[in-house]
Amino acid sequence: MVVQLDEEGEYIRVFAPRIFKTKGRNTIALLRACMELQSLETSVMRFEYDERDGEMRAAIEFPVEDATVTFSQLIECVEGIFLSLEGSYPALQKAAEESAAERVE
Repeated sequence: MVVQLDEEGEYIRVFAPRIFKTKGRNTIALLRACMELQSLETSVMRFEYDERDGEMRAAIEFPVEDATVTFSQLIECVEGIFLSLEGSYPALQKAAEESAAERVE
């Protein structure tokens, strides 16, 4: 889990890197579609894909601006990502496996 301040400390970003690392158009398309559906089911977390290296990650971002982020808010973000991934990982894993099976055939 990574906690990062962006835009000169105006945004905080909590993310789980390398949920999947993939290449291949079929795999990417299927996983992206699955990630979009999973993102609709969560209110705060979103999935991201880095085209440069095929990394897929889950992230929560929110503005901080002049406020102070509390420890309990950070814990909520980490738990939120963990619980969301726990619920969505089986669907993402199935999509990755199905896509890999299509490449073999």
